[in-house]
Amino acid sequence: MLNGRKATTQLHVVIVGAGIGGLSAAYCLAQAGHRVTVVEKAKELREVGAAIQLTPNTGDLLLMQTYGADFQRECGGAPMYHLLDTVQRADLQKMLFELSLPHMDLRLGTEVASVDASTPSVLLIKVWGDVIGVVRKALGNTQQPEPTHDSAYRYIIPGEEMMGDPDLRPFIENPSLSSWLGPGKHVVGYGLKGRSLYNMAVHVHEPESQVQGVYTTNGDPDEMRAAFNENGENWDQRYANIYSDGKACSGKIPLSVQKLLALAKSDRLLKYKMLHCRPLDSWVHSTGRVTLLGDACHVFPPHYGQGSALAVEDAAVIGNLFSRLTDHSQIKPLLKAYEAIRRPRASATWLDTMERQGWLHHADGPEQEARDANIKNLGIQKHRREHEATIPIRCSNAYGYDADEVVDIWWKQNGGNQWLEQ
Repeated sequence: MLNGRKATTQLHVVIVGAGIGGLSAAYCLAQAGHRVTVVEKAKELREVGAAIQLTPNTGDLLLMQTYGADFQRECGGAPMYHLLDTVQRADLQKMLFELSLPHMDLRLGTEVASVDASTPSVLLIKVWGDVIGVVRKALGNTQQPEPTHDSAYRYIIPGEEMMGDPDLRPFIENPSLSSWLGPGKHVVGYGLKGRSLYNMAVHVHEPESQVQGVYTTNGDPDEMRAAFNENGENWDQRYANIYSDGKACSGKIPLSVQKLLALAKSDRLLKYKMLHCRPLDSWVHSTGRVTLLGDACHVFPPHYGQGSALAVEDAAVIGNLFSRLTDHSQIKPLLKAYEAIRRPRASATWLDTMERQGWLHHADGPEQEARDANIKNLGIQKHRREHEATIPIRCSNAYGYDADEVVDIWWKQNGGNQWLEQ
């Protein structure tokens, strides 16, 4: 990463939020030669979230280059389509924290009330810096997340509860991602930490039952299972085709999925309202001292597994760019370069993700049959969109994105040193 290049002028960068994006940015900017302070309103960094998909554009970019085999050994996970891996979010956040801790000043229990973009300063904590990241309000953007009208029930099953059942044992013994698609709903399952845990995500279209302003609640297992038996129909019959471990088959959904749903317990089931935000017009404040990163500037459902991936990419791009800094006057041009590189990709990923929601939930009919035929023939549906032609460099392939390569190519194409003189 950065090939050892460091900025000749050191900045003090303040990052608001110690999530995956904030910790990744802290590490990348520190590697670029800058002093970093991270402020986080939580009093301690707790293990939150179930599991996430660690796609190649995340793993190779930051974690595998740094940890190598240690990351795979400690976090475990399951391969997806022979391209991806799954990990527990807490493990990823823990390793990012350990990676970045020696390079940052972490202020826990510190809530940011407002940001003065002209100084800039973070009020309440009296921390001063040259760039403050991930604060959308500072840009005057008041856009609120919108519901997708889907809910996701998520729970983790202890591996020992599956090992004694011949229908479920293969999911633990040979961990890989399995998905089952049907009208208005789909189910995803994959192993974590070797054979010790199995993650379940059950996505259901249910606009009528969603409460405005409530995004996460304790889930009701009976309510979740009832979604697969609407109008007295056997939910097995409602599913057209299934793909598991990358292979498609037709007919009823396996009994194993009914058993996986039956293992949901009220004390370990959470229900999430799926949200998205339409692409923002700008990520950088007019002063050139405040920018957005991660969930602050792109929010979409997890259908491509790109939420955390794009946050890590954001961090890698901004770290690469700011490793080239030689003077304070270059801060604004470098932030505009960051926006020029990242915003089109984030917007395209949002569009692809929203389209994929419909693709996953096709009602029985010609579109569903065409989708299933592609799954059978290709193993993975290949999405090609007309708008991909507008995405720079390698962005048309979500999993093949190499942030450092993208920045290097952009720098050459746009006359990097001339860009800094704007």
